[in-house]
Amino acid sequence: MEFMAGIHGMRAADAGSLLGAWADSGVRVFEVETGGATEKAEIIQAFARVVPTEPLASGRSWEGFSDSLWEGLYQLEDTRVAIALSGDQWTHRPHGDVQTALDVLQDVVTLLQDEQATVGRPTDVCVLLVGNAYYGWGDFRIVWVLEAFDRRSGDFRERYLLPGVSDSVVSTWIGIPELTGDLYDVPEGILQTISTRSGIPVFPEDCDYFLGRETLPEGEQP
Repeated sequence: MEFMAGIHGMRAADAGSLLGAWADSGVRVFEVETGGATEKAEIIQAFARVVPTEPLASGRSWEGFSDSLWEGLYQLEDTRVAIALSGDQWTHRPHGDVQTALDVLQDVVTLLQDEQATVGRPTDVCVLLVGNAYYGWGDFRIVWVLEAFDRRSGDFRERYLLPGVSDSVVSTWIGIPELTGDLYDVPEGILQTISTRSGIPVFPEDCDYFLGRETLPEGEQP
């Protein structure tokens, strides 16, 4: 696998040799051991023990972690940085604080590639998710989906991918600045906006609608 900025996946058995080869080629490599951590504070603290954060990340907020991680990596002045995260919680349908951490990492990766944000000194950051939960490895992507819950049957009925919808768009739609949950109620007015924008048929008289995030291997549809 060639070094590429973004979030990618790899088998645990293959990761050691790849990270070694990257380090030999000049990539700054950080291996973050999170164990079975699934809560915000322990995830952030695991990062702060290994990856430079400026100021030192405390684990109190995702916004603070995002800002300090961005600053810490930017101050390295390396052009290529790899962060390896080990554990199946990162690769097997991540949710809750694990999913939020991946969203934060994606934002940091994107901003560090931005010429304007970095004042002409961008950094390519590769976040490598290392585990055994998937057997068809490739790039990972974070997606928003619209889910319809049928009130009569008591089951989720339909799920729709929302291409091009970012965290900031969803925050505006639902009026929540920090997205830390798994599912969010969709206000009726916003439901019509989503329906018109994405061409999705909606039936509010029969269903409740929710927005949720998932991390999927590239090419897999929700």
